[in-house]
Amino acid sequence: MPLKKKSKNSRTSAPATSAGSASTKTVIYRHRSATRSSRVHGSCGGLEDMPLDVLFEIFRLLHPRDLLSLARTTKDFRALLMSRSSASCWATSRKQIQGLPEIPENLSEPAYANLIFCNHCHRCLKTGTHVSAYWDILARYCTVCRDVMITSKITTSAIVVELKGMAEACGLTYDNDIAIPIYVRSSERYGYYLPELEDVKNAFKALKTKKDKIKYIREREALVSLRQDNALKLTAWEEVLEQNAIAEEAALVAERRAAIWAKLRDEGWGEDIDWMSSADRENLSDLKVACRPSKLTDRSWSLSRAAVIGFMKKVRVRRLKEQQVALFATRFIWLATALCEYQHQKWLEDRQGYVFVPFADCVTDKEIRTVIEDTPADSTEEAVKAKLNDLVPTVVSRWVDGRRAEFTTLLLRELGQDSLAAGAADPLALAIAWFGCASGWSYGGCSCNARWPRILDHLHFRREYLPPVAGDTFAAALRSSQKSWQVKYDGQRCCTDKRLAHVRDVITACGADPDTATYAQMEESNTRLVCRICATLLKREVFDWKAAVNARRYFSSYCSRRTASPQVSHDFEKHDSRLVISKPLARRWERIPDELAAVAKTVEDVLLTKTTSFRCAWCAKDGLPDTMMKAHIQSCHGKASPQLDEDFFVFNMDRTSIWMFSDILSESPAEKAAVQAGTAFFAPL
Repeated sequence: MPLKKKSKNSRTSAPATSAGSASTKTVIYRHRSATRSSRVHGSCGGLEDMPLDVLFEIFRLLHPRDLLSLARTTKDFRALLMSRSSASCWATSRKQIQGLPEIPENLSEPAYANLIFCNHCHRCLKTGTHVSAYWDILARYCTVCRDVMITSKITTSAIVVELKGMAEACGLTYDNDIAIPIYVRSSERYGYYLPELEDVKNAFKALKTKKDKIKYIREREALVSLRQDNALKLTAWEEVLEQNAIAEEAALVAERRAAIWAKLRDEGWGEDIDWMSSADRENLSDLKVACRPSKLTDRSWSLSRAAVIGFMKKVRVRRLKEQQVALFATRFIWLATALCEYQHQKWLEDRQGYVFVPFADCVTDKEIRTVIEDTPADSTEEAVKAKLNDLVPTVVSRWVDGRRAEFTTLLLRELGQDSLAAGAADPLALAIAWFGCASGWSYGGCSCNARWPRILDHLHFRREYLPPVAGDTFAAALRSSQKSWQVKYDGQRCCTDKRLAHVRDVITACGADPDTATYAQMEESNTRLVCRICATLLKREVFDWKAAVNARRYFSSYCSRRTASPQVSHDFEKHDSRLVISKPLARRWERIPDELAAVAKTVEDVLLTKTTSFRCAWCAKDGLPDTMMKAHIQSCHGKASPQLDEDFFVFNMDRTSIWMFSDILSESPAEKAAVQAGTAFFAPL
């Protein structure tokens, strides 16, 4: 192998040998290496001491990129690898690259290797991702040099027009390019290689004869076509190379992620990995440590373990919370079953006075919550159910007693501790015990007034959605349960009837003492009343005592239908305005004769039989017709054949007012229609 350039004295003293004699080269090589052993061994590690035939065999096994790197180490290796005698080594090395197109005719083996495997600009020699290959011109340029060397069609239009004119002057049509159009991907434009354009123009002008010019143009067209074919092959090979690199990188990343999951399983995170959703797996895979395209070593795991474990701790917290929520949800079902069975049994014993307790009020009881939360997860189902069954009667009784005490206190506060009602055994059983709603969100305030325990069902006293509590798994489980289970009693807006003076007036008109009369006594009475304010000689609205107490609500709703009820002729607005005054009008209510009251009761009884609203005797769900109520009991309570008055009952609807028309109107179509509909009757007035 030739070494560095000899001095003149040593060059003249060397014996003359042929270039093809390998043995002579080896002798000279060894002779010179002995004189410079320290410098040579320090740079190439003893490769200079090897025979040339051994070196050539090594060169054939190297990658073309390695040959380029070796040629750039010393001048001796450069001279050897750039000589024609090394061409076979370059060719053999190139053929090891799978799918690489054949070398273009105008390139040498080292130049082709430099173009393919070295990513540096051929003008400024800079390297980086901003350097791109342009296979049409067999060159690489950075973005700055590209704009200098490859110009757009607009800026080179004058040269192209000149070339086209030269071709047409020879009698040729400029159909094919004689200069290669280059597509610049980053700027999405076509351009030309400026040095090529200048060379073509100068070469064409140097030709004298038309025949030479035509020949030159044909040669240029063939060359452009050949280079474009080579560019297509190189582009296809480059795409395959990129795809292979992407696939290899993806395989390394997948192997690294699998290794991370294996490490996690070894450290006891297997259950959390199996629980993770696809989104969690993607988030774990997107961690920086899991995206590196390299194998996971012990050192890299020790450096990145903290980030992975931090992510898995968050997953474990969510897993434990979800499992706890699922455990609570199961126990909620057990509690709901026990509560429904108990309340159904108690309703069968007391169909009129039993109070249904909402599930949310029961499940949030301190003792019930303790059983659901603090009982270990490995406890048997029978043990937990037994605890719940034992607690339900106590919790229900305590809740009902608490609400009863609240309403009793509220009533006595309004009536006064010195009133006769204070000495009653059960003040809530008095006829005067009516309650209302202090909610003011609806127009004019809420007009609800009802008795115990019906007042507990008022819409404004039930919170349909429990407020969220941060960090409370029990509350989160309850909020994710059935909507009907989230209805909780809230009596903050409850008050005594805003028109107790009006209630006193109604009870007095019925002939009873408002301070001592009980609800049962008023129900036994068949007394019926008419309003003296709105009654006329031809039409009178008849009320029982409860309908008279609720007269404002019924009048207001009936006024909205006055257009559809032409038989209503009195001034409803005036009637309603007098009802809201603080003190009742004297003798507002008038009692009708007993025989007319009996007729009115008969009409009311018929109206009550036409109700289509029922209530479940298991969970107190109401407002459903017959078929829907049966379907509810079958699906929610497992009763195959629900029976009326056994599994559900007619909802306790209050009697509504009816109309009493004079016989004079017996031929009036509107009044006759009302009588036929069962909402009125004729009487001699």
